[in-house]
Amino acid sequence: KNMNFMSIVGLVDQVIFNTNKNSIIQLQVDNAYYQGKLNEPETQLINIEVNSEIFKKELNLLKPGLIIAIKGRIENHQNVMKLIAERIKPF
Repeated sequence: KNMNFMSIVGLVDQVIFNTNKNSIIQLQVDNAYYQGKLNEPETQLINIEVNSEIFKKELNLLKPGLIIAIKGRIENHQNVMKLIAERIKPF
């Protein structure tokens, strides 16, 4: 198990609530490699894991289209990458 920290800014696409465990924020971010080619999206969706208890207030305020910054850690477990939020800041 390997951990690194990162920050990311994007548009909230949707919030998938799970009151018992971790919720998921789907964040829409610019595709850094987009060059107008066919079948290449301008944006990509990134799923961010969020502790539902710790971020209860923030999760209730998030709406699609809201720009937010998320600081968290990237976990790589058996070649599956996920971002686990530690801070959420709306703009």
